[in-house]
Amino acid sequence: MPDDASNSSIPAEKIGITEGVHMKVLLSWSGDNSHTCAQAMHEWLPLVLQSIEPWMSSADILPGSRWASELNAQLDTIDFGIIFLTKTNLTAPWILFEAGAVSKSLSTGRIIPYLIDLKPGELLGPLNQFQALTADQDGTHKLVKAIYAAAKVNKRTTAEIEIDKVFEMWWPSLQSKLTLSTAKSNIHENNKGGASTSDDEDLVAAAKSGKKDKGPDKSGDKMVDPLGLTLAKISPAMRERFKLDDEARGVVVTEVADDDVAFEKGIYPGDLIVEVSQDKVASPDRVIAKIDAARKDGNKRVLFLIEGQTGLRFVALSIDKDK
Repeated sequence: MPDDASNSSIPAEKIGITEGVHMKVLLSWSGDNSHTCAQAMHEWLPLVLQSIEPWMSSADILPGSRWASELNAQLDTIDFGIIFLTKTNLTAPWILFEAGAVSKSLSTGRIIPYLIDLKPGELLGPLNQFQALTADQDGTHKLVKAIYAAAKVNKRTTAEIEIDKVFEMWWPSLQSKLTLSTAKSNIHENNKGGASTSDDEDLVAAAKSGKKDKGPDKSGDKMVDPLGLTLAKISPAMRERFKLDDEARGVVVTEVADDDVAFEKGIYPGDLIVEVSQDKVASPDRVIAKIDAARKDGNKRVLFLIEGQTGLRFVALSIDKDK
């Protein structure tokens, strides 16, 4: 039976773009919503651009450090800045301090206000000098390209050609966190003012369920426990989302938990499960049925035939819930 040992390392081209020079990116925030969104970006950005080191004061200053001196030292090493702006922190002293400190050493093109619940025309004062982007799919795509352009080597590479596809794979995970954070923030602000919260509560519920405006339809997705995989049938929407060709067959991997067995074996969103236990599969239900049958037979591992960017390969995954 084929072994998957040679695929135990994570193929860089499947997760994110690795080409370019190392860059440190400041994530500047003030207030709860801004902080939550910056934290989400702190986790997400290296998945798309692996040469990037995001930095934010709340996450990267170690306990016991001399806070002020550590902050000033880090600001001197920043190569790019993202300022997480909301309606409530436009004039926050901390935002203006970090933006001013970074702008002393960087060009305006390397400092980008990231508008969580604002429009570009709502920017005030000194922040007006920077080219702002909105925290939606188009704005975030432009942000990633701007960071990549600042870090990349001086030639057009395969990585640059692939950046759109990598972004599309990872965008939904960031989108859900941004949407949920903003909806919760709106509920909090409305409650303080005594306003109705029904619309925002609906938005929170939609964000939790994955049914977001203009986001991918997850109504047919199914989680496979304990593999950490979310699967869907191949459909026109899936073909468009993951750039699958007309000949693609099997079941689409739409999400992978980064702390489960499938991720460790190098399975990523956009991969196809073609066979389970040497039988072809075409639906998440069929995959689950094959796993359940293997458990009933006393098997602790199941052989998957996976198709990804590197071609077809066999991967044996543990299905032992008690592992």
